[in-house]
Amino acid sequence: MAISVATSRYDFNLVEFPIFVFAKKGEGRHTTEIIYKDTISGKHGEPIERTWTVFPDPKYGFGTETTLSTLYNLFQIWNSSGFADKKIYFGTLYNLIKMRGIEQIGKEDYQRVLRDLYCLQGINIDTKNAFWDNEKKAYVDMRLHLFNSLYLYRSVKGKHKHDSPHSYIVASDEFYGSVQKNTFILDFGKDFFHSLTPVEQRLALYLSKIFRSQTIHRKSITEFARQIPLYQKEVRNIKQTLKKTVESLIAKNFKPLCSYYFEKSNRGGTEYIVLISRPHIVPKVNENTSTVKSNELALNLLVSDIIDVCGDEYSRGYYTKVVRSLDEQTIRKALSEVKEIRDTGRILKNKGALFTSIIKKYAGQQETLL
Repeated sequence: MAISVATSRYDFNLVEFPIFVFAKKGEGRHTTEIIYKDTISGKHGEPIERTWTVFPDPKYGFGTETTLSTLYNLFQIWNSSGFADKKIYFGTLYNLIKMRGIEQIGKEDYQRVLRDLYCLQGINIDTKNAFWDNEKKAYVDMRLHLFNSLYLYRSVKGKHKHDSPHSYIVASDEFYGSVQKNTFILDFGKDFFHSLTPVEQRLALYLSKIFRSQTIHRKSITEFARQIPLYQKEVRNIKQTLKKTVESLIAKNFKPLCSYYFEKSNRGGTEYIVLISRPHIVPKVNENTSTVKSNELALNLLVSDIIDVCGDEYSRGYYTKVVRSLDEQTIRKALSEVKEIRDTGRILKNKGALFTSIIKKYAGQQETLL
C-alpha cells in the first residue's frame, strides 16, 4: 500500500540541482557548498527566485565518482517497487556492488559503497523560497535531507559477520513527496549508465529531465558548468570538457541528445552551449512535396540561423537547398565549426564560403549532391 505524502509542495528533482559533485582525482574536494538558483511561481503567479544550497556530509563529503552510481542503483531498486514506500530495500552491500557490473569484488568495493551510502544519508540541503504555502500565506524556507536514516543488518556465522539481506535506506518525507510528483529519470538501463564517465552520467541525467519539456536547451557555459558541475575555472577549459562530454554521449548513442553547438551573445562576451534533443528538420530532396511544405516554417528558421552566422543574405537560395537536402544535425555541426573558427580569428575567407566548404564536405560523406 502506497504511503500518502503531500506532494503538492515538493517540486524539486535530483537532476535539477547540483548535488552531483561526485568527482574523481580530488576534483571539488575543497568545495564546502554548492549553490543553485531557479525560479518558481509566487503568490500571484509572479516569478520568485528560489535558492538551493547543498552541504556535504561533514565526514564523508560529497562523495566520489561511485556515489552517483550507488544513488542510481538505489533508484533502480526503488523504481522496481513502484516507489510504494519511503524505504528502499537494497538487501546487502553485495547487491549494490553487483549492480555496477563488477565481477571480482574486493574489500575496497565494500568500503566504497558503504562510504557512498554515508555520503547520501549525510548530505543537507537548505532552500530559500522552497514554495508558497497558501494556507499559512507565507513563503517557506526548508532544510532537509535526502535520506533520514540507514539500516545495515549483519548476521554472525561462527567468528565472522556477514551481510544479512534486510538492509535499507529511508527517504525523507520531502524527498519522497518529490519523487511521487516528479518521476525520476530512468530512461536508460544500468548497463548504459555504468558505461559512462562520471561527468557523462551527470549530463545524461540532466538532459533526460530537461528534454522532457524542451527540444532545444540553451545555457551559458559557465552557468552550465556550475550546474553539472565542472571544476575548470577558465572558459576555454569548460568549453573543451563540455565538447568532449557531449560528443562522447552522441557517439555512445545517448538517444535524447541529437546535436549541439556553441554560440556567443550578440554583444559578445557570454558564450552559450545549445543542445538539441532531436532533429526538427528531417526531410530530404526525394521526399514528397506535402512533407516539405509541412516543415516550411522550420526550414525557414534554420535558413535564417545560417544567414545569422554567415551574414550572406544573397545566398538564401543555396542555403534553402542545403536545408532541404541535409538533416539539421549535420547543418548545426557545420555552423558550430564556422563559429569556432570565427571566434579563434582563423577565418581566411568569408564565413559564407567557409560554411559552404564545410557543408559540401559533409554532403560528400553522405553521398548527397549540393
